[in-house]
This record gives sequence, structure tokens and C-alpha cells, in this order.
Amino acid sequence: MKIVLIEEHNGQQRPERAFEQQTIKVGRDPAECLVVFDQTEWPMVSRKHAEIRFKDGRYLLVDTNSSFGTFLNGQRVTEPVEVVAGGSMQFGAGGPVMRVARIE
Repeated sequence: MKIVLIEEHNGQQRPERAFEQQTIKVGRDPAECLVVFDQTEWPMVSRKHAEIRFKDGRYLLVDTNSSFGTFLNGQRVTEPVEVVAGGSMQFGAGGPVMRVARIE
């Protein structure tokens, strides 16, 4: 399966990014993460902030003990939660937003 994400930045959509990995790490650490956010622009994003995991035929958003939380559709993630097409993920309060364009 493949998940296609779009980063929304200042009301603008960035190009789509497709992933087929079992685990997609999100954070500021370019050595560890596939989705990397700049520390200067996004200080609320932890080095290893969250993961999107493919398990049992679905994608789950998991907060990895981030300092400022991970949100799905405005709700703070406290346990793994399924993401579906159209869902909006935010990394830290006031942080960057990525939308799930589609799951193929």
C-alpha cells in the first residue's frame, strides 16, 4: 500500500509525497526521519516527533513522546489512531500540517 501526503504551508499546498515504507518517521532529524521539518521554522517539532505505521492493512498515526503533541483532525493523539484519506495531521500545537491526499 502507498500513502500520499501533502504539506500545507501558509495556506499553500506543497507537492505530493508518496510513501510505501512500513514506518514513516516524522521530525527534525534528517538521519532518522523521512518527513523532515526545519528546526528554525518549526521549533515545536521534536527530533523524532511521530510515526505513520502501516499495520494490518491500515495506516496508524503514533506520537513518539513529542514535546508539543501530535494531532489528527484537531484531536491530540494519545494512542495509535487510524488515518484515512482527507485526514489532517499536525505536528505540535501551531506546527506544520500534512493532509492525507489518498491511500492506494
